[in-house]
Amino acid sequence: MTLIRAVLATALAIGAAAPLAALSFDGVWQGELHCETIPQVTSGPLRGKLTLTVEGTAARYERHIFNPDSDVPSGNVERGTGTVGRDGAVKLDGRASGRTWSLTATYAGRLEDRRARLTGAQDWWFDRRGGTFHRTCSIALAR
Repeated sequence: MTLIRAVLATALAIGAAAPLAALSFDGVWQGELHCETIPQVTSGPLRGKLTLTVEGTAARYERHIFNPDSDVPSGNVERGTGTVGRDGAVKLDGRASGRTWSLTATYAGRLEDRRARLTGAQDWWFDRRGGTFHRTCSIALAR
């Protein structure tokens, strides 16, 4: 009986000392950003590629900005940073600007083993178009 107790005590001690392996979200995630049309500014909804890089609890992303009336890249890039929780919860804040416009963006969602879905919004300011515009967005990613 003493031997059984010793074996059980050792097994419990080893089990308690070995932490559960956390799922790693590290790596490069590729996907697509979809955003609503900005009335009287864009010719339609946005569909563009987005890259997210995760290193530990830090995340950064970027995507090319397109001209408002076409799918031609403008030469400007939206970039942002954020955090990733142990459970895969991710929150990103980004920005971009040009000579006559600027945008701020927030996105949040959850990373899973190989796929991720985020939702969020962009707030745009145009000096020639009279004010600010808000649009909702979604992001689908895979690695």
